[in-house]
Amino acid sequence: MKEKPKMPDRTETERGAVTFLDVLGWRGIWQRNPTAIETLHGLVQETEKQANLISKNYVDVPGENFRGKDQITKVLSISDTIAMFTTGSPKTAIEIQARICSWLLEYALKQEIPIRGALSYGEYMVKNNIMLGYAVDEAASWHEVTNWIGVVLTPSAQMKIKNEKLQAITMYHQIPFKTREQNLITCVDWMFEDLPELYKIITNKGPHTPEIAPKYLNTLAFLDRKSIPKKENDDHADA
Repeated sequence: MKEKPKMPDRTETERGAVTFLDVLGWRGIWQRNPTAIETLHGLVQETEKQANLISKNYVDVPGENFRGKDQITKVLSISDTIAMFTTGSPKTAIEIQARICSWLLEYALKQEIPIRGALSYGEYMVKNNIMLGYAVDEAASWHEVTNWIGVVLTPSAQMKIKNEKLQAITMYHQIPFKTREQNLITCVDWMFEDLPELYKIITNKGPHTPEIAPKYLNTLAFLDRKSIPKKENDDHADA
């Protein structure tokens, strides 16, 4: 009598933050950069290190079950897509991933790898490089719809944090989408400290045709917003 095949162990459903990141201009990059694979591989490795460093700061957060975990945030890559998973409460998991993305947006651009993405919150399952679930579907459906270098919070993440003030999260009413207005106003906050280097990197991404230029102009508009001087009335309001 033949033994019945052993059923595989069921993958546990997790609840937390999920981010999908996409490399801009990856298609055809092999013609311009023969070491593109090595550069992206190194970027993923550095992201894993930074994710581990940032996540460790949250081990002792009350209500979170992080103590004893070797890896709080999991980083995976498939072709030019980077996916991150952090199990935890909305406030903690979203803040962890936002801080990672804030670092990564600048670091990747310095490697001349501009990225954009979306951060969601909800249930998901991950086994090796296979992933599925509510939060996965949402992040995957939003991560390529913006026209800039940046990371937008999807509806699930935006509604979960509501008016919470979290690190590396900001409100921005001009998030640029490829299609019509999407009414999302929450995104990852980040900066590029070396402006001459930033302009050099963007210039090297040319020629800036009408199809290419907007993503970089939209990014510069976002980064420049903090350098806009306050109006006189705003100064009085802070007094």
